[in-house]
Amino acid sequence: MSSILIIEDKPAKLDELSAVVNGLDFSDVFKAQNVSDAVSIINDKNPKVVLADYKLGDRTSCVDIFQSANMTNHTSVIVITDYFEEKVMDQILQVIPAQFLNKSCTDLELKQALLYASNNTVYANKTENSEHQTSNILVKVGDRLISVIIQDIYYLKVDGKYLDIHLENKRYSIRSSLAMFLKIVPDNFIRIHGSYVINLDKLTGINPTEQIVLLNNKKVPYTRGFKRELMDRFLLI
Repeated sequence: MSSILIIEDKPAKLDELSAVVNGLDFSDVFKAQNVSDAVSIINDKNPKVVLADYKLGDRTSCVDIFQSANMTNHTSVIVITDYFEEKVMDQILQVIPAQFLNKSCTDLELKQALLYASNNTVYANKTENSEHQTSNILVKVGDRLISVIIQDIYYLKVDGKYLDIHLENKRYSIRSSLAMFLKIVPDNFIRIHGSYVINLDKLTGINPTEQIVLLNNKKVPYTRGFKRELMDRFLLI
């Protein structure tokens, strides 16, 4: 199996995470408790998976590591945090695409996330060629992590603090924002409403009178503010 770097400044928590990782047959397990050590390991060893605590001491975070290290688009990053404010996640995603786990997650949830990350480059930079773009996301359903193919998504809808992911016959809710989600999906996903993002590859029609788009049998509203961006994607004849 591939290599992993665990970044955690608290020794007891580092040992706890290491115990879970050691049971998963990673070829190499590297550990760091501060920014400089973590940057050196990433640059020298190029681990496939980075498991990082968000907050490192009183003044630093894993963002400082991702800004300084030579991160590659083939590194799967998992951030463990209690800070699920949108500004925190946006701060991290501006530097490196990542997936997030709550610090109170179970060993099973952590193992599932690590196993998936070690076998897949789950996230990749949107500026890369399409062959390197994100293809899957992990959705937490009960005590399981479900892999969802991004191109199977029809549309996304904001529902309070949650984001509803609509597939053909299923719907999943995740703790996220539209802005954060748009950072990790291909350019065929566009915002057409303050609360909606659609997959243009699923578009079957537009009804200007009712201000809705049709995604097969699904109807999604759009607003005037986003109409131009929507229409600019098509040739009108």
